[in-house]
Amino acid sequence: TAGPAVPLSFMAVMDPEDFTSVTDLVVSAEACPKELMRRWVATGVRFWNEYGPTEITVASSACRLFPDAQRVTIGKPHPNYLCYVLDDRLRRAPVGVVGTHWVGGVGVARGYRNLPEKTAKVFRANPFDAEPEAQGGRMYNTGDLCRWLPNGELEILGRADRQLKLRGFRVELG
Repeated sequence: TAGPAVPLSFMAVMDPEDFTSVTDLVVSAEACPKELMRRWVATGVRFWNEYGPTEITVASSACRLFPDAQRVTIGKPHPNYLCYVLDDRLRRAPVGVVGTHWVGGVGVARGYRNLPEKTAKVFRANPFDAEPEAQGGRMYNTGDLCRWLPNGELEILGRADRQLKLRGFRVELG
């Protein structure tokens, strides 16, 4: 049965054959390598890749992945969340064009406690707030580079900064 989302570094060292009773697997917290997804999907498990930084309180998007997937995506936004691919001037990037991933919606945090400079760098008033789905009025810059695919899913392509993820934990270099 399905349980809470688990970090991918944990799944990478597990043998799928040891989990034959698992029917659904939700992974999160790190980029999902295609090889890892394929290894688990080959067992018949329904494999879900979920995305959501702590600053938005819960996952903002998810996608069920299949063995023939050409790429690993983070899917489409969950209800009450909006995902944006924006350029340096906070303009929407067209489908296929790489930009920075911003998330808006009801779960976006107000900022970092007692860190106004850090908050100002990544939290902004949502300029698209006139959209009915843009509830909450704020958006968060995830720091991830991404692009919209023609099927309406988001593909994460890397980081815009030098942040690393180690076993699901963020490491800020420098």
